[in-house]
Amino acid sequence: MAILLALAAAAGGICRVALDARIPHGIMVVNAAGSFLLGLLYAFPPEVFLVLGVGFCGAFTTFSTTTMDAIALLRDRRYLAAAALTFGTLALCLTACAAGLLIHSP
Repeated sequence: MAILLALAAAAGGICRVALDARIPHGIMVVNAAGSFLLGLLYAFPPEVFLVLGVGFCGAFTTFSTTTMDAIALLRDRRYLAAAALTFGTLALCLTACAAGLLIHSP
């Protein structure tokens, strides 16, 4: 199980880096997609959730990068942009996760 978890985490990290480099607002899109996937996976058996939810989604999403982006905006005195990024990401990710849960709920 540990090997599958590690492989899923490696795949998640690689996918995050690849998507972030290719699409505008990549980290926000990645975090929303990962939140949606996590919501979908919640109803799966614990082993599947562990590998894909914790492994893949855990490495795919990154709140720390969003936090650093917000800090950079604050340092540039772009307060509204920092607030929009922070709260927009949170709202988007909560909505995406809820949508995933709704789609795959019994």
